[in-house]
Amino acid sequence: MGLKAAYSTSILGASKIYLVDRVPERPSAANKTLQCTPIDFSSSDAVEQIIEANGGLVDRSVDCVDYQAVDTSGEKEQANIILENMVRVTRAYGGMGMPGLYLPQDPGALDDKSAKGQTMISFGKLFREGMSTARVTEPLCLAFAKVCQTRKAHKTRALSHVRSDQR
Repeated sequence: MGLKAAYSTSILGASKIYLVDRVPERPSAANKTLQCTPIDFSSSDAVEQIIEANGGLVDRSVDCVDYQAVDTSGEKEQANIILENMVRVTRAYGGMGMPGLYLPQDPGALDDKSAKGQTMISFGKLFREGMSTARVTEPLCLAFAKVCQTRKAHKTRALSHVRSDQR
């Protein structure tokens, strides 16, 4: 989903794209087809890296992970980390898109709040700064499919790898 979102935003005219991941193959694959800045959140705070590279906060941010987000070690699930970082990195009146999957219940959750579809974010800052949020799973996928149909994009550019059982 992350590569598809990055590719779609490049087609829509994003001037800068930051791809946050701790798996080196994904940013590497993105750099083959997109001009994006890879951000490795296991080395230091992703928000600080983006603000430094961008010279300030960003206009838009996108969460392509959802509840299965992990902390900097990659070992511990931290369901709210992506949404919280989006609030921290997005400028006032900016937008946050969430193609990630947030359900009313997460039976595999590691904590009671996540199991009930609840997560803690800095809602006060989000509200005060006038940020907008949107759940964009279906529109993003439909827009990407439409762009592929018009031959302006090719779906294989949004793949980092294919599992051996999918070949």
